Amino acid sequence: KMPDVQTNQCVPYLEWHLPRTLGTKAIQIIYSGGGYGGNSPDSFEVAPMRRYLNEKGMAVVTMRYRTPRPKGLAKHVTAWQDLQRAIRIVRSKAAAKGLDPNRIGIMGSSAGGHLTLMGMASSSKPAYAPIDELDRIPCNAQWAVAIYPAYGLAEYSDDAELAPEFAFDSGVCPTLFIHGEKDVFVPYAMMDVLYNACSAEKEKLPVPDAQHDQ
Repeated sequence: KMPDVQTNQCVPYLEWHLPRTLGTKAIQIIYSGGGYGGNSPDSFEVAPMRRYLNEKGMAVVTMRYRTPRPKGLAKHVTAWQDLQRAIRIVRSKAAAKGLDPNRIGIMGSSAGGHLTLMGMASSSKPAYAPIDELDRIPCNAQWAVAIYPAYGLAEYSDDAELAPEFAFDSGVCPTLFIHGEKDVFVPYAMMDVLYNACSAEKEKLPVPDAQHDQ
């Protein structure tokens, strides 16, 4: 049932990592980068944070999304499909594990950071046509952590313009950006432009209900 299946890509999967003692009912989904050429839930961008949050009493779900880049589609499309489906799966299983289905965060680095921005900014836009009843479940996150996100700006543009795939729909959630100014792969100056652009777009959205639990 998986959309846009390509034989050159890996099979996506999720792993649940539950702490011995639950300190919060919130859930953190984490995945790595890799230029959309590959990704690993056991990489240095995932495993240390997974262990740290588990030690703090937080449930973590690690995700392996489809890579390398799909043929004939934008570099991130199949990974974005996997992220939306992953959030729905996690949300559907949270209550049975004693967790809160309305407290789910997403976190990724580099290309995974770009994927996080897709999940944060475009959750109301379906990445694929509905497959089954699970796809009736919302795929929005309650928070996002984008770590040195790549591909934030439009390619082949003389001006620093935000990449066109970011919709900034009604599901935009609070987002934490983490970046180092000495990064030579994802320039810090680009991060500054991306942050300002995201902040400006966020301000255009309606103010959330004050009674809503953020």
